[in-house]
Amino acid sequence: MYAKLPDYVRRTSLELGLKRKRSKDKDFVSTFLSKHLPDKRLRHGEGDLTHKVEMLDNTVSKKKKKGFDLRPQKRKALSVRERKEMKLFEPKPEEQKYEMYLPMHQLWKDYMTEIVDFKRVDPSNANFQDLMLKADYHGSILSVWKSKCPSYVGIRGILIQETKNTMKLITEENKLKIIPKANTVFMLEVEDLTITIYGNHFRVKPSMRTTRKFKERATIDL
Repeated sequence: MYAKLPDYVRRTSLELGLKRKRSKDKDFVSTFLSKHLPDKRLRHGEGDLTHKVEMLDNTVSKKKKKGFDLRPQKRKALSVRERKEMKLFEPKPEEQKYEMYLPMHQLWKDYMTEIVDFKRVDPSNANFQDLMLKADYHGSILSVWKSKCPSYVGIRGILIQETKNTMKLITEENKLKIIPKANTVFMLEVEDLTITIYGNHFRVKPSMRTTRKFKERATIDL
């Protein structure tokens, strides 16, 4: 039933480096690898293909390196103190020119005529008063009518910046004046109408004033 292999088969196997294996757990593949792979790679287990998985795709490991975050870092915003130290919102000396802000004043006048019909307006109307509380006054010409600090009385200029507690004006003398809202009464004129602003009632941020609900209370004169 069984016969010996021809001599040329034996000679070919010797030229390929194949050895006769009597053990059943040794096959042709392991014999071929031991012949052609370097000893160093065999010691690392590359000769054993029964328990090794080879990834053919060029996949990227999802593991993050130690101490390195792959997510984009959010830029930290400047604090209020840092903005003040950098003077980001302070006008430079060469920018403190009254004539430079006259076009801004004209834009403010156009803005007021769009939101208010001054030909039919009733100053005693509650809707008009509420509108004036929420209006934007950047570019308006304000005058200090009353103040507990006498040196502020009479100052007049274009409002270039409003904060929670101050009004910054550029006067006709090209000087920057910072007037506190507390205990100060301002006046402005638009379309032959004089409007009085009590600083104590305006001690909020301009952005919050547009959405804030004001409570009716008696005005205490200075």
